[in-house]
Amino acid sequence: MATGQGGQVIIDGLNMFDIINLISRKNRRYMANALDELEEILGKDSEQFVRARKIVLDTMNDYTRSVFVTLFGNIEGIF
Repeated sequence: MATGQGGQVIIDGLNMFDIINLISRKNRRYMANALDELEEILGKDSEQFVRARKIVLDTMNDYTRSVFVTLFGNIEGIF
């Protein structure tokens, strides 16, 4: 890991913003797949699906944020 132009973090030739975008895209895809599966099993309008959806979204977002903080430190407010 090195610091590139303008203080941007470079990991193996990748820009910090490229890494964040890649992880975010993959995160959204995994969440969408998990929610699709849950919706099929529980039904879109069921109370269980609404609760499970919130748990999945909150947990994945917290995990993704922790990955970013581990890699880059606090990035809140950059975007």
